[in-house]
Parts: sequence; structure tokens; C-alpha cells
Amino acid sequence: MFLAGCGGSGGSAADASAGAATPIVRGDVLGVGAVTGVEARLDQDNKMNVIAFWNNAKVPLTQKLIGYRVQVASGSDGPWADAGWDCKYDSTGSSQTNSCRMNNQVSGTYSFRVAAITKLVGKSGVKSEGAWSAGSVAVTVLNFVGTPATPTVAIGNTKITVTVAAGTATDGIVGGAPASYTVTASPAVSGGTCTVDGASGFCDVTGLKNGTAYTFTATAKNAASLVSSPASSPSAAITPGVAPGPPRIGVVAVKGETSVQVAYSAPQNGGIPITSYTASSNPGGITGTVSQAVAGVITVTGLAAGTAYTFTVTATNAAGISLGSASSAPVTTDYSIGSTGPGGGVVFYSSSNGFTSTGSACGTRCHNLEAATASPVLLNWCNYYPKAIYTSTAIGSGFENTRLMAAGCDAGAGNSARATTTTVAGVTFSDWFLPSKDELTAYAQNVAAGGGFVAGNYWSSSQGGPDNAYFRGYPNGNSGSDWKLSGFWVRPVRAF
Repeated sequence: MFLAGCGGSGGSAADASAGAATPIVRGDVLGVGAVTGVEARLDQDNKMNVIAFWNNAKVPLTQKLIGYRVQVASGSDGPWADAGWDCKYDSTGSSQTNSCRMNNQVSGTYSFRVAAITKLVGKSGVKSEGAWSAGSVAVTVLNFVGTPATPTVAIGNTKITVTVAAGTATDGIVGGAPASYTVTASPAVSGGTCTVDGASGFCDVTGLKNGTAYTFTATAKNAASLVSSPASSPSAAITPGVAPGPPRIGVVAVKGETSVQVAYSAPQNGGIPITSYTASSNPGGITGTVSQAVAGVITVTGLAAGTAYTFTVTATNAAGISLGSASSAPVTTDYSIGSTGPGGGVVFYSSSNGFTSTGSACGTRCHNLEAATASPVLLNWCNYYPKAIYTSTAIGSGFENTRLMAAGCDAGAGNSARATTTTVAGVTFSDWFLPSKDELTAYAQNVAAGGGFVAGNYWSSSQGGPDNAYFRGYPNGNSGSDWKLSGFWVRPVRAF
């Protein structure tokens, strides 16, 4: 509410020379010009004061200007009431502008008017009150809005995007909805502010230095735009910058059939610390991530066995994700015993050093053997008896053994194995063969990994002599040689 009036109490004004209250009467003093302005300001306790301004009255030489009387009305036409305190005037009449402050205002629409008070020069006694000025244009005064919510921030290149919104007015101040905000950076920089129009929104504070941490506060104004709210709490500290440069990829090391380790070197960080690196596979888009700022190794798991992959690495900081590194050299994951081979069979032998399978598709770069999963068939070794076919027993010799068998026999175990085909994902595999003695032994030893052995004896492609060939018994583990016209089981295998 308004306090005591400016320059008087409404009915009289004290005259120090009279020593008593002296009545004020309306005389011939010229009226004061219109109120020239109104504004609102905060005091030290964040309370709103309204200040009205007007020009000095012009009085005759026979009269002395001793004060002003200020009245206020709700709306534009009254009723009028004395208001305010701290009315000021220059006793010499030389001041061009005067003002009166009205303390602890509440929201509302007001008009103000002013009258001059004079007395005769060199005389004591009756004071004269001039005509009232015209009322000011009605001014809507809103108390300042509550403290805004703590701003949220997003990183940019030499800038920060700051989002502002109204607070919950827990400070007890009600001044209507915010109409605008001013955002200020700390530490201060030239041009380190921005404004938002509306009840909420965002703006960019520009001219910041990449790599330097800043916080941001916001003040709000209501629709009257007379006074700003208290400043919000500071935002979280944030550092402007850009996404990192692309890392440099290093060696990719295969770590089994489903994982690799990808080495990389750290790039420029864009002014913001790097928080993580991610390696991605091609094909598949399978990823692995390590949370650190420096160079290192990323483990990627979940890969497919026996598949060729390349890898790229990206770096991430608070500004974003870098471009990908150059692609790595291709690497192929391993197979493990019991996994499914490319031909759809069960892997029963794997060698990191590799072996040669003469005549097969992998040639001198073979690493694995898989066995067909189809039910075995019962056949003799060769339909000719005796037939000298010079074969080997070593791992890697089965393909060539089987070729020689098919060339020397019209029918039998070798011909059947060689005729086997499988199709996986649209790819047909027709390079199956009868395993050599050592290949069959490896198969029997890893039968627990799969393969559907039927109890009995199984042919190898290794000849024992012109009329006999090696076999392996399952599950008894017996091995030896038997007549080629004997009926034993046949299980094709292939190398890759």
C-alpha cells in the first residue's frame, strides 16, 4: 500500500519559520507540468518502489517554491489520494526535474498527479497550493516475478544454448507470468548475455572461449517490464567446444570366434575432455565402448564366428560424436569346437596355425574342419577289391584322398562323401570329402561337441593296403584297418 504523501500531509505543510502548522490554501500558483515518467526499482530487500518524475513548476518572483504534493489514483480518473514519501525539490528553483518515491507497492494500474506548494518571499504564514497537473497516463505496475528456475545448458562452438523457464515462486513474490528473460554468463565476457521473449525459451550466449567452463544465471521481467526478478541459481558448469576429431585406428586382434580387440589413438578433443570411444563392426554394426579420455583398446563381443570384419572408431565428448576413423584392415574371427561352420556342419577341429588341404577351396590357408550333420550312410570303402589307392593319414589329406578314391572306384564311401552338398544362406558348398585317418580321430575325440555319431565303425579315406582301409569305432574307440568291401558308416567333412 502507499505511504505518506510527498511534500505535505494532504491538508497542510509545516513552515519552520511559523513554528506551528500553517494551513495550505489553493492560490494562483501555476500548475505543474504533466508527470513525465514512472518507473519501478528494487530496494536492498528486494521490495518494489515506484518513482514518479515531473518538471519543476514555474512560480512568480514574489513566491518561493517550498514543496510538492503527489497523489495517486487507481486507474486513470481517481479517486485521488496522497501517496509516497521522499519528495524532493530544489529550494533555489534551479532543478529541472523532481521525483517522489512510493514504497512497497502492490501490483495494479495507477495514475499520478502533482501540485506545487509556495509561500510569499520573505513572509511566513499561509502557503499556497497550485493547480494539479494533468494525471499521468495510467501505468500498470506489476510486482517483479518470482526467481526463475535454474537454467539448463547445452554445448556449442564458442557458445552455450541456455534454456530458461519460470520458477515456482517459493520466494513468495507474485508478479505475473514472465514476459522476458536476461541470461548472464560467469565469468563475464564481452557480449556474454542473451535475452528470451516469452514465458520460457532459450537463447545462445556467444563469444565464449572453447575449453573454459562457464555458469549462467537468469533474471525475468513481467509484462510491465519495469523491474527484473532476483537472479536464478547458477546453471551447472559447462564448457563450450566442438566434437573431437576422428581417432586413429590401430591393430585389430582376433580373440576367439566372437570377439576382437581394437586399438586406437586419441584425437584432438575439441576443447572438451573426451569421455568415451566406440568401435563399430562392418558388417553388423556391432559395437564396443570404453570410457576413458586416452588411447587404448576396445573389446567388441557378439561377433559371428568365421566372419570377416572391418572396424571404425569414434570419440565422444559433451559436444557430440566425432567422425569415424579410417576402416581397419579386415580380420576374420575364429571358430571354436562345436560351433557351426560356414557349410552348416559342426566344427570339430580348429588350428590357429593353419594347415594345407591340397585341392580344397582353402588350399594352404585352412584352419578348421567341419562335419556334415546329415545322418550317416552305411557303405563299403570301394566297389573294387583289391584296389591300391595311395592315400595319406595326416590332417589336411582327406580332400586329396577322397579325390583319388573317386577316381579309382565307381562307388563307395569316397564317392558318396564327394557327392555331398549343403546350402547355407543361398551359398552351396560342394567340397565335402571323407576324412583321413587323423581327421577322423579328431572328429571322434570331439563328438561331444555334436555330430550325431551312430554307434559303429566309420571309414576314413586313408588306405591301409591294397585291400583294406583304416576305420574308427564309436563309442568304443577301436581303430584299425578292415576289408574295403566291408560296410561301415560314412560321415563327410570339409576344410575351411
